[in-house]
Amino acid sequence: MWRYRPLIERLRRGRAAIVAALTLVVLGAAINREHALIYGLFSVMVAALLAGYAIPLWQMRPLRAQAGFIGGDVEAGATIEVAVSMVNAGWLPRRQLALIISLRPGRRAAVEAGAFAARIRGRSQTEVLVRLRLPARGVYVAQAARIESAFPLGFFTCRRSVPAAGRITVLPRRFAVAAPNLAGQQDGFGAGVLAPRAGGDGDFSALREYVAGDAPRGVHWPTSARLGELHVVVRERTVRPLLCVVLDTRAKAHAGNGEAHSFEVAVRIAASLAHWATERQIGTQLVVLGARPVVVEAAASGPQALLIQRALAAAEAQEEAPMRELLRRAMPLVWPHAHRYVIFAEGEERSADRSEDAIAALAVLGLEGAVLTALCLHRESFAGVAMENASVLRRRLAARCVNSRVIGRDERLERLFA
Repeated sequence: MWRYRPLIERLRRGRAAIVAALTLVVLGAAINREHALIYGLFSVMVAALLAGYAIPLWQMRPLRAQAGFIGGDVEAGATIEVAVSMVNAGWLPRRQLALIISLRPGRRAAVEAGAFAARIRGRSQTEVLVRLRLPARGVYVAQAARIESAFPLGFFTCRRSVPAAGRITVLPRRFAVAAPNLAGQQDGFGAGVLAPRAGGDGDFSALREYVAGDAPRGVHWPTSARLGELHVVVRERTVRPLLCVVLDTRAKAHAGNGEAHSFEVAVRIAASLAHWATERQIGTQLVVLGARPVVVEAAASGPQALLIQRALAAAEAQEEAPMRELLRRAMPLVWPHAHRYVIFAEGEERSADRSEDAIAALAVLGLEGAVLTALCLHRESFAGVAMENASVLRRRLAARCVNSRVIGRDERLERLFA
C-alpha cells in the first residue's frame, strides 16, 4: 500500500479543505439566519478541524525512535528488515502511528516502506520491524526515516524525523554460465589446464613424429636413431586460465527501461561471468570503462570476488567519451594473455568512421596473444526496434578478427551462455 501514499495524502488534504469550506458555508448561513443551532454546528466543525490538527501534534511530542544500523550485501529482489525502537515518554498511550524508512540507490528514485504501530502504551518502549524490498542493484543509502500520525480524524498529518544511518549494497542478478574456453598464462598455483607442446619446458607427456615447425631442441635423439625417423618430446605445462571482463559505461550508447535496459543486461552478464570464474578459482579482472577506469581483481571466491560484485552494483552508465577513447585509457590496465570479454552497446557512433575506430580499438584488445570475445548489446533492439543490422555488425567485427555475439532485448541470457 506504500505505493499509494501520495494519493492518500492528496485525499487527506482534500478532505480537510472540504471540511474547511463547509465550515465557512455554515458560518455564512449562521450569520444570515442568526440561528443558534447553525452557530452550534459551526462550532462543532471548527472544533473538529482544531482537534484534527492538534491531536497529531500532541501525539508526536513524547515520542522518540532510533532505527537500527542498515548495512550489508544482499541479492537484487531481496527483502530486508530494519528494527526501529520507539519510546513513548508520555503517560497516555499513542495510537495509529506510521513508521516510514526511505533508501535511495544513487541517482534513481528512492525505495520507501513502512510499518504501523496500532498502540504504544504510556511510559513504554516497543520495537517495530520495517520490511523493505530492494528490487534493483545499487548502493542504497539510508536517506530518511520518520514517524507519521493523522489520528484521529485524518485531516492533517504530523511528522517527526528519526535518526537513521547506513548503506546496503544490492548485488546484481546473475544467471548460470557454462564453461567457456579461457586463455591463460603459466602459473604455479590455482586451477589450471594442460597445454601440450613440442619441446620447451614442462613435464614429459609423450613422443611423436617430428613435423615442420617443431623446435630442434625438442628432438629426442635416442628414439630418432633407433626408429630412423625424427621424433620430438611433447611436454605439458600447467596454464592458469585468466578472465578479464570489460564493461562499457557510455550513457548515449545504451537504451531501454528498467531491468530491460541494455546497461542492466550488461551488468548481469559481467556479474555472471565473474561469479562463474571466481567460483572455480580462476583469476578474474573487472575493468569498468571511464575517465578513470575502475579495476577490481580477484583470484578466487570470497572477499575478493565480492569486491567485483560490489563494483558492478555501483556501476553507472554516465560516460560521454567515445568507445575508442575509453578503451585507450583502459588498455594499459588489462591483464595480458587473459581471455577478454568486452561487453558494450552498439549504436552511439553516428558516422561510419567513428564506428570503425571503435571496432579497431576492440581489435587491439585481441593482440598480444589474448583471446577476445565482444558481446555487443544491440541498442536499437533495446529501444524497441527490430534487430536489422546484427549480421552487418558481426561481419564488421569478423573483418577485424574479433569473435563476437550480438545480444538483443528478447534474448534469453541463460540459453545464450548455456
